Amino acid sequence: MIDAARMYVNYVKERQEELSAEMLVEHQFDCHEINENIWGTADMTLIGEDRLVIIDLKAGRYPVENNGNNLQLRIYGLMALARYSEKKYVEMVVVQPRANHKDGPIRSSTLKSEDLAHWGFEWLKPAAEKCLEESPEFVAGKHCFFCNYKPECEEHANYKNKER
Repeated sequence: MIDAARMYVNYVKERQEELSAEMLVEHQFDCHEINENIWGTADMTLIGEDRLVIIDLKAGRYPVENNGNNLQLRIYGLMALARYSEKKYVEMVVVQPRANHKDGPIRSSTLKSEDLAHWGFEWLKPAAEKCLEESPEFVAGKHCFFCNYKPECEEHANYKNKER
């Protein structure tokens, strides 16, 4: 774990210097423009001249994808963008030293800020509102991997039975 932490810290330092960026460590953001229930704590946020860089340390061995569609990183990026809206780009980085991923331990994707904001209002906002309906629709899949409700979820049980 010391080597994993060292890799993360070295990467953050390199990027901070490269971008001459302000650093926010374990900063809590919200996204009340989209939904008052959307909030989170980003491991690391670098605020550069024209970009925000969200860096998420993953200590586990289960490989996390970061192909521009990582929901957690998109939401962190959107929340940071809500506060620093003048930035042109949002870069999302996963640092995962212990996972054996085909793309290596550090994986990055970048979105134009306007595209991320559009996604927030066109996809995330309606999805968040659906979650608050009286009888929300449950959709099971691989994304349920870390869900705490999974053992009680009928939809997940049906999904697992179909997989067999």
